[in-house]
Amino acid sequence: LSNNILKKMRRGYTIDQYRDIVFNLRKRRPNISITTDLIVGFPGETTDDFLQTLSCINEFSFDSSFCFIYSSRENTLSKKYLDTVEFSVKLKRLNVLQNALVKSVQKNISSLIDTVKIILIYGSIKKNVYWGKTDCNRTTLFESLKEYENGVFVKVLILSNVNNTLLAKII
Repeated sequence: LSNNILKKMRRGYTIDQYRDIVFNLRKRRPNISITTDLIVGFPGETTDDFLQTLSCINEFSFDSSFCFIYSSRENTLSKKYLDTVEFSVKLKRLNVLQNALVKSVQKNISSLIDTVKIILIYGSIKKNVYWGKTDCNRTTLFESLKEYENGVFVKVLILSNVNNTLLAKII
């Protein structure tokens, strides 16, 4: 997320415009879940461009992401750019980016522990164990002797997090 790369990718917005959007969304809905797709090593990406992207990860506190290494594709506008970033650099940047995102996600998930959430039940994974999603799209598991149908909302207390899955109890 550097203005230089956003312009080359023809995204049609700047970091400041993106920041305003995120700020306004969080102002209206403080617990909103924000995800992103990121590409490292876009042609011409400098160390400074990459560091700006890294800074944005910390600033925007994404809840999840899909990260990719740039590769040239036929019939795309980026095909006209010379791929100047070495693959080893792309790989290193991807690793750094993903590590930063893991920290961001863990911080967000940790903030949910000991909170009450409404989840939408998607189904059961075994007898008396149900799974659903919070309003911030976090997979949540809980046990109950009562049977629930898919599509029902239930109130739970978030107890812990195991591999990005929230464990909860019905309340």
